[in-house]
Order: sequence, then C-alpha cells, then structure tokens
Amino acid sequence: MFSVALQEAPRDEALLCDRSKCHLAVGNFSVALEDADSAIKLNPRGQKAHLRRANALVKLSRLNEAEEAFITSKGLSPPDGSGAAELQAGLSDLQKAFTQKRFEEHLQRKQVERMLEDSRKRSLEANQEDPAKRQRGPEGAVPSNNAPPGPPPGVPSPPPGFPPGFPPGMGQHPSMGQAPPPPPPDPRRVRVRSPTPE
Repeated sequence: MFSVALQEAPRDEALLCDRSKCHLAVGNFSVALEDADSAIKLNPRGQKAHLRRANALVKLSRLNEAEEAFITSKGLSPPDGSGAAELQAGLSDLQKAFTQKRFEEHLQRKQVERMLEDSRKRSLEANQEDPAKRQRGPEGAVPSNNAPPGPPPGVPSPPPGFPPGFPPGMGQHPSMGQAPPPPPPDPRRVRVRSPTPE
C-alpha cells in the first residue's frame, strides 16, 4: 500500500516514515533504514525519520550509530510530547542491545582467557610428564653425551689444544702443545748473593 502511494508521491516524508515502520515490524531492517534515510534527505529535521533510522540501526546491531540517531530524534521532539512513548521504547531497546553486546564481549574474553590458560596448563603438564622429550632432537633421538663429535674414521685427531675439525698436519711444530718458556728475569729485580766466606 505504501509502495503504491510512494509511486504517486515519491517525495512524501510521512509515507517513507510509515513504510519504514512497517518494514521494521516485519524484520526488513535494511529496507527500513533505507526508507528512513530517504525521509531524512527530504527533511533533515524530521523527528520520526530519525527515530525510524535509530530503531533500524538497533536491529542491525549498529549501536553507536543508533545512539546518535536517538539523540538527534530526541533533540527534534515536538514540545507537545507526541512520539515520546515510541522514543522511550526505542531507547529501552538500545539499552538492552548495549547490555547484550557487552555481555557477549565479556563471554568472548572469558573464552579466550580459558583457552590460553588450558593451553598453558597442557604445555606445563607435557614438560613435567617426560623431561627426556625436551632433550630430543627433531628426529626424536636423545643425545648420548654433550661432547662434540670426533673426526670421521680414517682422519687423524687434531693436536692437543686444537678444536675438532682443525686441519690435520697443522700445528705439528715441536713447541706445539707445550707451555711457553718463562720470560727472562728482570735485571732490576735479580738479587745477587754475595759469596759467603768459607
């Protein structure tokens, strides 16, 4: 009915507001929002259009925008108080939606916290169950000791004091592997003993 009337009078703000209310009643929230926005374009100071817009935004879970639309609608309310009951009902719906949203966010946070805590507990339990698992390499082999591997078969061992893998034949100087000779004595510190008479 409203669609037929709007074909004959497409710029009728009241018809757009009424059709928006009908779409809200049957759950066509996006279409209700479109009609309310069209009515606002025709008359930016239309209180009912802002109210219809706010109600549609609540149903679409766009709560911050709905709050702004309710504030605008309340500011445009006529002095005779007409539409006050509908405004109060819409504000009540907005408050319930905000409460529900906060509650859902709280539940999501709790769920994430619980998942993190469970994961941490499982990790601790796994480490306490089998300490050898922590020492296993990527293939699962447990190292026999912490000593570095020796040279391959057929390769001579490095000279003493040299790291494994030192090229064979290097460091074969006779003084290698021996302590360095002591430094010569400082002549200023040398005490000469005088010969003792016999």
